Amino acid sequence: MIRRIIRTLGFIIALIIGFNLFLTFVCAPVYNFPEAKPFSGSNWHNPYEGLNPDHWKIGNFQIQSRLFGGVTNGRNNSSSRIFDMYGDLGYDVITISDYMTINTYCEDDYACIPMYEHGYGVQKTHQLVFDAPKVKYWDYPLFQTTNTKQFILNMLGEDAAMTAIAHPKLRLAYTKSDMEKLSGYDLIESASNFTLSMQHWDYALSAGKPVYIISNDDAHNLDEPFDYGRMYTVMNCEEATKECVFSSLKSGHSYGVRKRTPSGETHALKVERFKDLSVVNHVKFIGDSLNINFSHPVLFVTFYGQGGDTLKYIHHGERTSTVGYTTRPQDTYVRAEIYLANGDWVYLNPVFRYEDQLPTMGNAEISWPKTFLYRGAFFIAFALVANYYFKRRKRQLAHE
Repeated sequence: MIRRIIRTLGFIIALIIGFNLFLTFVCAPVYNFPEAKPFSGSNWHNPYEGLNPDHWKIGNFQIQSRLFGGVTNGRNNSSSRIFDMYGDLGYDVITISDYMTINTYCEDDYACIPMYEHGYGVQKTHQLVFDAPKVKYWDYPLFQTTNTKQFILNMLGEDAAMTAIAHPKLRLAYTKSDMEKLSGYDLIESASNFTLSMQHWDYALSAGKPVYIISNDDAHNLDEPFDYGRMYTVMNCEEATKECVFSSLKSGHSYGVRKRTPSGETHALKVERFKDLSVVNHVKFIGDSLNINFSHPVLFVTFYGQGGDTLKYIHHGERTSTVGYTTRPQDTYVRAEIYLANGDWVYLNPVFRYEDQLPTMGNAEISWPKTFLYRGAFFIAFALVANYYFKRRKRQLAHE
């Protein structure tokens, strides 16, 4: 009896793996990925150049409401409660990213941005999909390759206003190689409650991909103080309209914040603390030096560059609200992580080099010869395994 159960379970597991292999090698094409080319050129692109410091708006693009009877771990997060609580904190942009369901709930005075979180595989290889007309249900239940991840990103980007790679470090959903190769997305969720994925962001930047940050709570339980009001994205918009939000995020006119959250903090105390927001006054070049000024004193700042290497670490001890870095000829990009005296972390988008035109992410192109080769190899392997199984089964029946 036990033997039969083990056999049955083994058969089911093999069936699931075989199905995933079929989806991987037969349904997704094989791509030629753009060559990784670090940023280069005599000019520096600064996404913050000329922005108005009075126009910063804060938003969150990862919040789960209660769905499917609570299976997706939205707890008691009703859509109206989400808007009430984030509204109390002064958020200008509030969106709900339910799993595989477009949440169109909206309240007056807020930009209505329908979106959803795509993906239900065990590795949590997820994407945030902005303003799509419908949900794309295709996904891979188990493992994914770089080719299948590119296939998903291309599929989602066909009719969505924007797509973002969600929490890439979580469960190793995306690898270093993935981030160096993948294209067809707009943002990286480098900061969330679940994990910081700064290295993944650096992998993409080091490959010459001009991609910007999005920072989200990914909140599932509004009763837990550490679950909401911790990570948010700041966008430069005179009015928090959908069009301006999208333009700001795509252009890098934004930055991420991890806000200090004391243990056991009540909602009322959180509301008071949100009255003191960390604001970037300017990010500008003075000659070859990058000059950054904040609304609060800086405790320390780390500048990162090619390969995620630390370019410079500065400890200020609350003496100044301005920090700087003098660029070197070998620097391809520079991004800053700043810890402020009020306990907030600020993650700035990078400045990067270019020559005549701003670089693009490039596009992965389907290699049909490789695709047919992979598919042919799969069917041959499948035929050999099936032949072995049926012959073995036939011998077993003959001996019974």
